[in-house]
Amino acid sequence: MNTLLVAIDFSAGSRKALAVAWSLAGHLGCDVTVVHVRATPTVPTPPAAAIDTAQAELVWDGLVHEKERLTSLRRELERFLAGLEGVARPSRVVLRSGRPSEAIVQAADALDARMIVMSTHGRRGLARAFLGSTTEEVVRKARCAVLTLKPDSPLPVRG
Repeated sequence: MNTLLVAIDFSAGSRKALAVAWSLAGHLGCDVTVVHVRATPTVPTPPAAAIDTAQAELVWDGLVHEKERLTSLRRELERFLAGLEGVARPSRVVLRSGRPSEAIVQAADALDARMIVMSTHGRRGLARAFLGSTTEEVVRKARCAVLTLKPDSPLPVRG
């Protein structure tokens, strides 16, 4: 299957990436799949023996309420997609958790995607040094083509 994978984070740049992907999909005869990755925290939690009972619910909140969070994420995704004008619904939606760059590349591999379309955040200097660049990692690690879009640039494809 010819698939364009669009990585979204609900930003204005994601809206642009989805619009460009739909235009490209029409020209290339591809389906559009949207992937959203919920980043897992990188801060390690203390060992169970170090957690007192009063704090245990807070530490384990993510596991206990994962179903509710997934439902909330799906609602947010529905609102995001409903707010896009002139863009059809994607063929498939993939929700993952983990390190965003790795999860996006894994999703592209699993779907045998023809291309990944995603926006950059345009961070520079120390912000980029400390936070890294998800887009840059995807470009380096993906086996397929990656189209990156700057959030403040005009749309490159007119449909």
